[in-house]
Amino acid sequence: MLISKKYKNSGYTIIEVLFASGVLLFVIVALLDVLVNSSFSTDMVSSRAAAANACQAKLEEISGNVTNIAAYNGAAFNVTGLEPGAVTQGFINVTQVAGTTDLFDVTVGLNWQNRYRPQNRTEQFSYNLTTTFVR
Repeated sequence: MLISKKYKNSGYTIIEVLFASGVLLFVIVALLDVLVNSSFSTDMVSSRAAAANACQAKLEEISGNVTNIAAYNGAAFNVTGLEPGAVTQGFINVTQVAGTTDLFDVTVGLNWQNRYRPQNRTEQFSYNLTTTFVR
């Protein structure tokens, strides 16, 4: 049986199919990498937002007890939510502004680690808020 000329050159060769598959695979792997990195970025931003909220809440607590502000110096507090299942300890530093009796600089801060499961690596982060209170 003879193949007519009309259908003889139609279709793709195996080389063309392999090349197209390779290009498609490259694009899919690149997109997956973008998704994984955006997930890590989302975790980091979420942790920083939780740290900011925890520090702000502690400063609000201190502002409600300004008459006894020196008692907060060196105090520690626990924060949850920065790393799933972990408790992070925060710190408070109170220093009197030089040459004054009623001005105090208060720094509230947190240090924590984020663990990235797929790559099994950790990164250190810190967040500090400083403000001045009048007693």
